[in-house]
Amino acid sequence: MVFIVILKSITIIPAGHAGLKDFFGNVSDRTLPAGMHLVNPLLKIHKITIRTQEVTEEANVPSVVVIGSGKDGLPLILGGQN
Repeated sequence: MVFIVILKSITIIPAGHAGLKDFFGNVSDRTLPAGMHLVNPLLKIHKITIRTQEVTEEANVPSVVVIGSGKDGLPLILGGQN
């Protein structure tokens, strides 16, 4: 029994992650950095990634040429096809 409590008291947070401490639904505003930590065995540690993720997006936008504005102030557009 004591051995189980000791094992539950040690948590390892991998590199690129942080540990959120959850004590019966109450989440702490302090996080655990990467490494080995001794914690309360009743805590639940949620390991979340803190790595920067790059998201790239491409869009096919048709080319248009604005040739001026009409009497009503709206732009006059020439084209609209690729």
